[in-house]
Amino acid sequence: MAEGNGINLVGPSFQSVFPKINESLLLKSMLECLDWYANNSPNDGYFQCACRVMHYLESGTLVSKKEAVSNQSLAFQDKQVFIDSVLAKLRDKVTLSISETVQ
Repeated sequence: MAEGNGINLVGPSFQSVFPKINESLLLKSMLECLDWYANNSPNDGYFQCACRVMHYLESGTLVSKKEAVSNQSLAFQDKQVFIDSVLAKLRDKVTLSISETVQ
């Protein structure tokens, strides 16, 4: 998020200091985050994380959890159904990303 939204006050630009994030690693990290919530803290944070992941999968941009929830929460009445659909889409994308890396 800092890459797209950060404001450089002093020093070198964000892009010159930090390498571009590999999408494959980002997707795997998102999956690990959702798995962590599922196993350790299946609460509102789990739903918020799923909303953020879905926003990224649909738009390719990272947003705050608050913004992601406001965009997604009205579309699904059952939070667990929503989370399950996000996990399925993310796992498909991670699998595709891995297979593209191998080729």
